[in-house]
Amino acid sequence: MKKITITIIVSAFAFVAFNNLPDPMSSGAPAQSTGAPDEKDCSTSGCHSDFKVNSGSAELSITTENGISQYETGKTYPVTVSISNPGLVRFGFQVLALRNSDHTNAGTIKLTDPQRTQIIDGYGNLASRRYITYTYPGTDAVSSGLGKWTFNWIAPETNDGPVTFYVASIAANDDGTDSGDYTYTRQLTMDGPPAIWSIFPTISSGEFHLIQVEGACSVYNSSGLKIYSSSSLKSGLLDLSANQTGVYFVSVVHDGKAEYKKIVISR
Repeated sequence: MKKITITIIVSAFAFVAFNNLPDPMSSGAPAQSTGAPDEKDCSTSGCHSDFKVNSGSAELSITTENGISQYETGKTYPVTVSISNPGLVRFGFQVLALRNSDHTNAGTIKLTDPQRTQIIDGYGNLASRRYITYTYPGTDAVSSGLGKWTFNWIAPETNDGPVTFYVASIAANDDGTDSGDYTYTRQLTMDGPPAIWSIFPTISSGEFHLIQVEGACSVYNSSGLKIYSSSSLKSGLLDLSANQTGVYFVSVVHDGKAEYKKIVISR
């Protein structure tokens, strides 16, 4: 069976902490600071630009509960982001989960600690992206030299193939400015459920072979327009040679669940 990979990426953020303000509040790290596709991180966007990303001595990690590395569709997984740097008391983070196939949101991020974390949306061309980031109380170290946050990730209801969580984090010197802070990024990979069918080649002039297919099959172009459908397709030849070159997505529904695969028509 084909192994399906999900990748999680962790991103850096920009924040300013003021110890002398009563009841300080924060809107969190600015959206689109994860270093994910089409994004910068805070060391390259100009916020915390004194040092290159990942050039400091802090240790950043993102993990799932019990180290689970393969998701089941629709299941909820606790996720923890932690960063350690002895002597520091102020940290921050931002996380984004994207499908590798089209760089759109993968699954759903849910808060488990609204006191320390919050959800924000992207803007402009990336307005549909959703991020989890810190609140002001969430910038406090949970113990000496340790920043830590938890949230739930609900896997997609369908097998969406590889998913990447982009994660970035800041280890701040707590001087009330963006200067002197280090940024870090990481990625975490999860495998999806085994494929229930396969298609090959994935790049051709228009003819593709379906293996172990039983169920409704549909093909969509990159704009989401359905260009082919069959209610009871079996294994065999899928001839799309009459269509234009470009990226297409093949969907097969089996036992009430849909699984998508990307193909390319190239001549």
